Amino acid sequence: MFAFEKVNTSYAWKIRWVIFGFILLGIISLYITPVEVILNLKDGSNIFERRTNTCTMLNVFETPCPLCGMSRGFQEISNLNFAGGLYYNPFSVVFYPLVFVSISVIFVASLFNYKLKIVRPRIFWWGIFVLFIVVWASNIIWGHH
Repeated sequence: MFAFEKVNTSYAWKIRWVIFGFILLGIISLYITPVEVILNLKDGSNIFERRTNTCTMLNVFETPCPLCGMSRGFQEISNLNFAGGLYYNPFSVVFYPLVFVSISVIFVASLFNYKLKIVRPRIFWWGIFVLFIVVWASNIIWGHH
């Protein structure tokens, strides 16, 4: 499903900068999300105040989105509280280590001027879609809303 492809040094640096950006965004989102900042600015409250629920889908349709509780789940897992991660979003316990391993492999490959290439994109994206549906169902059934 995946293969490594040789790239030039400048392309490898682009990969590293994208990874650094994702890591930075991930660290920031552990403490505050962009939606919370916007809502806090609108209300005139402390810009870094955490809110209990910022999911538009949950507020409008009363059904959680697949990612509801993922940031809070990541925060709990970062504190090594895996039960807390399961509580907020059951899939966060699987997703968090999976993302860490994936980003690490891509980063190490870029150090040797390689990139990870999807060999069968159609199968990959269908797999992502099915996984997305499973995550959504598990969050509706077992997730904390």
